This record gives sequence, structure tokens and C-alpha cells, in this order.
Amino acid sequence: MTAITSDKIEIEELPLGWDTARVTYKTKEGLVKTSIQIIDHRKDPPLQFRHDSMRLISIKCALLVLGIPLLALMTTFVYGLRAMTLVITTFGRLVCALTQARNWGDVKRISFRMLTDLPSILCQTSLETIRLMGLAFIMEIYCLYGILCPLQGRALAGQVERDMRGSDRSHSLLTVSDWQTALKDFFTNKDSKYCQYWAICFQPIAPAVVKDPVLKIEPLKPGILAV
Repeated sequence: MTAITSDKIEIEELPLGWDTARVTYKTKEGLVKTSIQIIDHRKDPPLQFRHDSMRLISIKCALLVLGIPLLALMTTFVYGLRAMTLVITTFGRLVCALTQARNWGDVKRISFRMLTDLPSILCQTSLETIRLMGLAFIMEIYCLYGILCPLQGRALAGQVERDMRGSDRSHSLLTVSDWQTALKDFFTNKDSKYCQYWAICFQPIAPAVVKDPVLKIEPLKPGILAV
């Protein structure tokens, strides 16, 4: 277990293909910082993950096994609200356009959009709900696996959530800086990339490549590390 105190960290021996490393990077503000991260060398380029002990990752996986069904139900409810909002705003926008139509051609074009856009929104949101149920099932399996094999389970659960959502952690509604704009885009844009990750801490921080903003990657050996 990784024991963290105010002045030292216990570095665990990780499975083949994984390393604990001291990563030096540059922030958007131009500041140079250093943090301890876990590097997945099985990928090309390697991926950086937050430094959690394997025991802590196992506990998180166990909690997700219990929590994912509830998260899936809550997310389904939110997507239902989103579908209603999209239908209402799209219908209102088309009605406004219809009242301002100047000729019969505009009326036919706008009427056709009403017959196509509204069913398209309902179909898209229905497919998103089905995809969420599939995501919940697969993440349950990977989190069960992660209880026994923490690093591998975390990486698999994070990968499938990233792939099925079609966006990275920068589009998570909990991590964006301008959340009001993000929420507005989520509820009014049917092609919005914003979403709510169930396991944001399972997502890689970035590809582990020595270039701006990553300046240096120093692998660490198992043992006690002074910080």
C-alpha cells in the first residue's frame, strides 16, 4: 500500500509495463511543477495516470461496482430532461422561423425540418440512453476486474468510458472552468461533446511524452521517497 505522509511516499512495485515516475511539467500559466504519477507504458504514447495506491484503486473499483447502477439511472433521467429541452428549443426556433417566412418555399423548407429534426433528436437521445446502459454493463465488468487487478481495471474502465462517450476528460461537466456555458451547450446542442464522466479519476491525465507541457519523466524505484 502507498503510505503518504507529510514528508514521504512509499513507492509500490508495479506490474510489468507500469512505472511510478516523477513528472515535471509546465502549466498553462507558465509555471513549472512536479508531481508523482503512474505511467502506462503498454500504450504508444504511454499514458499518465494519477498516483493512487493499488489498494485505493481497488476500493474505488468496488465502490463503482455498487454505484454505477445508480449513476446510470441518474444519467438516464438527465438525458431525458435534455431530450425534452432539445425538442422544445428546436420546435420554438423553427416556429419563430416559420412566422418570419417570406414565401411558400421557406414555409415548405421549415416544415420539412420540423418533420425531420424533432424525430432525429428523439432517436439520437434514445440511442444515447441505450449506449449508456451498455457502458454501465461493461464498466461493471472492468471494475470487478479492477478489484483484483487495480491498474489494469482502472485503465480498461477509463478507456471504455472515454471511447463510448466520444470525448475526453476536458469535456466532463465537473472539470470545465466555464460550467454555465458547458451546461447550456449540453442542453441546447444535440451534438454537444460535454458529458458527465462516472469515473473521472480513472481517466489518464495526458500522454506521457517529453515535450511541452511535459518537460521530464524520471522513473522511480520501489521504496520510500522523500517529498
